[in-house]
Amino acid sequence: LAYMQTRELAATRVQAARRGQLARRQVYGMREEHARQLQEQEEQRLRQEEEERLRQEEAERMRQEEEELAYMQTRELAATRVQAARRGQLARRQVYGMREEHARQLQEQEEQRLRQEEEERLRQEEAERMRQEEEELAYMQTR
Repeated sequence: LAYMQTRELAATRVQAARRGQLARRQVYGMREEHARQLQEQEEQRLRQEEEERLRQEEAERMRQEEEELAYMQTRELAATRVQAARRGQLARRQVYGMREEHARQLQEQEEQRLRQEEEERLRQEEAERMRQEEEELAYMQTR
């Protein structure tokens, strides 16, 4: 009986050792699985953070491009307005010059017309004076 008990006790110890070994293996496996899951979660978190950082960088780049485009459009519009104002100024100056030239030409034409009228009046007066002198001379000769 003591032999049986010793054998049972030995078998129980072997079984306990084997169960302990299997339990340790199982715990080791569970720890490994848990560590692997934590590693995957950490890698996933890092990927998500990197994706978010890239999204934010892209959004910032797009915002800066939009700001730059708006700035360039504003500058272009301002330049266009300045150019239009300058062209208007030059056109008004040209028109003013053309009006001045036209007025000067009209003045010259009027002066020319007045000189011609004066010359014509003087010719007529001279012709009238000559006619009168001829009449006087004819009258004096008939006397």
